[in-house]
Amino acid sequence: MVMALGAVFAVLNEAAVTINYHYGSIEIALPWVVLCAIAVGAVLGWVASLGSLLRVKRDNVGLRRKASIASEEVKNLRAIPLKDQ
Repeated sequence: MVMALGAVFAVLNEAAVTINYHYGSIEIALPWVVLCAIAVGAVLGWVASLGSLLRVKRDNVGLRRKASIASEEVKNLRAIPLKDQ
C-alpha cells in the first residue's frame, strides 16, 4: 500500500525542484527529494536511538548475570539438608 502511494505521488509530482546549497544548486525531481529526506530522517532516528538501545542491552546482560547468580544460590540452598528441630 505504501509503495503504491509512493508510486502515485511520484507520477503526479514530477516537477523539478531546485536545491540551493553552499557551492551551487541542483535540480532534482520532487519524489527524489522526498525519498532522500525520508532516508536521512530514518538514519538520524536510528542513530539517535542507538544510545538507548545499547544501554538496554548492557542492562539486560547485567540482569541475566544477576538472575544466573540468584538461580545458582537457590539451587545451592535447596541442596542443604534441613535440620530436625
